[in-house]
Amino acid sequence: MPITLPMKVQTIYLKTMTKLSVLLIISLLAFCRCNRQPERELPAFNLLLLDSTTVVNTGNIQPGKPVLIIFFHTDCEYCQRETEAIINNMNKLQNVRFYLVSIDPLSDIRFYRNYYHLGKFKNIVIGRDTGWYLPDHYPIKSTPYMQLYDKEDRLRGIMTGAIQMDTLLEKIKEL
Repeated sequence: MPITLPMKVQTIYLKTMTKLSVLLIISLLAFCRCNRQPERELPAFNLLLLDSTTVVNTGNIQPGKPVLIIFFHTDCEYCQRETEAIINNMNKLQNVRFYLVSIDPLSDIRFYRNYYHLGKFKNIVIGRDTGWYLPDHYPIKSTPYMQLYDKEDRLRGIMTGAIQMDTLLEKIKEL
């Protein structure tokens, strides 16, 4: 004859098993999340160049030189200072490929490029992130937001806000 448990015992058993199941699921999710590596390679996203027709996908950047992606706003004072510092130190930064990325209107980005004469530097690409990839995928809380990648396109550092040029040069030198 099968043993039947009183209804109160059955209820307690079901509640306990439910709690244990939820705890097991949470533990498994936490374990999986802890072991997942953050995105460490150069992200692939589309960058609309200032001719408003050419699109560059950053996933097609060839390895071999360090890459610095700079997310900026054209009216950001720190971004403007950083741009000036990069231009003033370009002799030390010839080997770095710069990708200046903004979500501002193309007309504002064009003005920025022309104001700082960025078109004369072969190692600077400037354009608009039309898909808002960077702000949607990274915790950008202030600008400039910079991601430094080594010659093999591996993430080597993230810098935000006003960065001293000496600090940036030292990080690049470490690559």
